[in-house]
Amino acid sequence: VDYQRLDRKDILECAPELGELARIEQLALQIARSDTQTDVEATDGAATLELSALSALTVGELLEHSFVIPSQSCASEYEYDVVSYRREFYSAGNTLPAQPAVMQKTFALAARTKRHRVSWQLVSETQYRIIAELPRGERIPLGELAESFAILPNHQLLDDREIFERFFLFLAELVTMEFLEISRA
Repeated sequence: VDYQRLDRKDILECAPELGELARIEQLALQIARSDTQTDVEATDGAATLELSALSALTVGELLEHSFVIPSQSCASEYEYDVVSYRREFYSAGNTLPAQPAVMQKTFALAARTKRHRVSWQLVSETQYRIIAELPRGERIPLGELAESFAILPNHQLLDDREIFERFFLFLAELVTMEFLEISRA
């Protein structure tokens, strides 16, 4: 990170993605070092529901639940696909990929898992915009998230069943990566 602290614009001009790589590493470190107690436990001691329990619920039952986006999470956007570049770097045993990070607008969510690993998930710009607006560490009715999801422009021609299926898949991704915790309202 010396190239940022020492104002090494010459290095950043040759590899402009380095600034974003430094930012993603700083975020990962902040998330990894955050408090371990979940926000659901901190707010009311409610147990979180696992994905298998959610899939057994009817639409009405599911929407009666609430969720919390843990305060040890973030939603961020990048000019380069540094999430994939970072993933490739760590999966190759901390070896720099042969190609630089691709210049591509990227939206990502990050959260610390129960195993204390930081999990990154690429999402669409629309999904990012929905999640980025929501507060961290506060209980929110799941129905509010479903309403935001249902009115997305690309859902105008879909029926309610198709919208809910897409919503549940999105919700399942977020629960699986531990970006949000669902509990009984």
